Amino acid sequence: MASAAVIVRRVTQYSSLLVHIPQGCATDDPIIQLYEYEDYLQSGIGSADQFLAKVNEVGVNEINDKCGGDITSFIEGIELISDNLGILLDALRYVH
Repeated sequence: MASAAVIVRRVTQYSSLLVHIPQGCATDDPIIQLYEYEDYLQSGIGSADQFLAKVNEVGVNEINDKCGGDITSFIEGIELISDNLGILLDALRYVH
């Protein structure tokens, strides 16, 4: 079996993304429709990071006092969402 040489081509409408397609692939990029989600992923990461920055600025204790309860698990959930959106974005940008 021949080695899987990789052709790297830039998708014109998504010039910031590199797409890796095995040489000899007989189809169009099978996930090209997913690239439209890049902006949504970036926006989600930005929103989560903005929220977390505000939490750090104000302080968890003060927010807990004003909310009348412990929101630590909620903050951890937002951190997890931000991390996972980053993983999805990286995967989308670097498709093998």
